[in-house]
Formats: sequence, C-alpha cells, structure tokens
Amino acid sequence: MATSGENYWPPTGRTSWPLTLGRRSGVEDADLLEFVQSVFAWSDIAVVTAARGHRSAEITRAIVEEERRAAFVRGVLFGTVPSSDLSLTAEAYGLDSTGDFVAVRALLGDGVQNRKLEIAMGFHDSSQRRQGLCAVVDGAIVGFVSEPPPADCDGLVGLGSPRPLRYVAESYRQATRALMTLQACGLHGAHDLASLGLRAAVAMDADVSDMIRARYLDPLSGDSARELIVTLRAFLACDMHVERTATRLFVHQNTVRYRIARFEELTGANLRETQVVIEVWWAVALSEMSL
Repeated sequence: MATSGENYWPPTGRTSWPLTLGRRSGVEDADLLEFVQSVFAWSDIAVVTAARGHRSAEITRAIVEEERRAAFVRGVLFGTVPSSDLSLTAEAYGLDSTGDFVAVRALLGDGVQNRKLEIAMGFHDSSQRRQGLCAVVDGAIVGFVSEPPPADCDGLVGLGSPRPLRYVAESYRQATRALMTLQACGLHGAHDLASLGLRAAVAMDADVSDMIRARYLDPLSGDSARELIVTLRAFLACDMHVERTATRLFVHQNTVRYRIARFEELTGANLRETQVVIEVWWAVALSEMSL
C-alpha cells in the first residue's frame, strides 16, 4: 500500500473498518475513501428522508385527529351524535359525560388570535377546572365547556344555558342567538340570553321590529329625530322622571317635556300606557342596533 494513503487517511473512527478491509483486498486508499464518503452521504440522505417521512406521518395523524375531534364537536352542538356513542367518545376525550356543559359560539375581536380566545374561554385550562372541546365552524369558534368563560374575555362570545351533554344542542341554539344579539348591539365579552334580556328579542324578531319601526321610528325625521330618540332613551332610563332626565341631558325640564310631547304628537303614542312604553323601549333599543 502507498504510504501517502496512510498519512492522509488515518484508520480511526467510523472509517477504520473499511480501511482495514480495503487494504486486505488490495484497494487503493483514495478509491476506498471516495467509496466510503459516498456511502455515508447516501446514508445521511436516507436518514433525513426517513425523518421527513416520520414527521409527515405525524402531521397527517394530527390532522386526522383534529378533524375527528371537530366532527365530534359539531355532532354534539347539532345533536347528531348517536346516544350510544356520545358518552364513550366524550370520556375518550377526558370529559365527564354525566356533567352539564355550556355551549359557546364566539368571534374574534380586533387583534385577538384563535388560540388566545380559546384559552380565555377555558378550552386549554391547564388546571383542569374547566373541561370542554372546541372547533372552528364557518369562521367562528364553537364548542362546549363545563364552566362559562368570564364576562370580560376578549372577542364576542355568545353563551347558552348549562345542559347535559345530550342536550347541548339546545344550549348551542341559545349561544348562537346571543352572539347575533351581541353583533347587533355592538357589545363585547361573553353574554348569555339572561344578561341580554329583551335585546335578544329586538335583534331576532324581525316581524315585530318591523312593526315597531313603522309605528314609532319612521314618523321621526329630520335633525330632530336623533334628539327625540336620545331624550326618550334617557327618559326611560330615568324611570320616566322629567327632572332626572333633564339633569342627565343637561337641559331644562321644559325642554324634556316639549320633546316628549313632540314625540307623542308625531307618533300618536301615549306614554302613560304601559304597552306603549314597552313598545317605545323596543323602538329605542332597535334604533341602537346594526340590523
């Protein structure tokens, strides 16, 4: 063998065994070096390819699991999961199938990311005080959780009433209605129908709202329309006390009386009648909504 080969390629490390074998077979060191380097290069490529394949398989499994979980969430919210599968699947996800759950439907606020809102609603609660599952459906975060999220969480979050797992679809219907009311009223945070009160009816009952609008809002026109509505809003908020209304609006009491009388004249309303007062409140609430 050439001495020079021994000098530039010492038989150490992972190359020592092919060097020894090659010399016994009469193979030149340079040729053997080129061969071994080629083997190692292909070996590295094989390792990288295998790692990428393994990673790709992991990602595929994660996507399949995510789709399976989302399908279960939708099934619970829409009431399409068979009763025989409901408890078993819920328990497989670590949920208490005997407990009550609050349905949620939420939209992101400005600058709020999905993950952040999901955490705020309790879907990733590391303390395990809340249990639940969520998914993204039609651009909204939907799901069900064992405890309602805090009222001041970011985003617009409609909540349903607590229901057993098999009846969460009823809670989801309420959550959807609550979210639509939040959008109409320009509100933020988490709200259920109880906290929204009659505003949910104003936002959702189009037939009644059309009647109320024609009866109490359409007759108002011009620059004075907004002024009359603002006065009516304050008047109702002050339990129909003229003095308190004037104080709130920083106007004279006679100004309040004049505006109320003007509204009654334009609409034919009599604010001494209880039903009329309720209808006027509906009209004022309707004027504040984006419908």
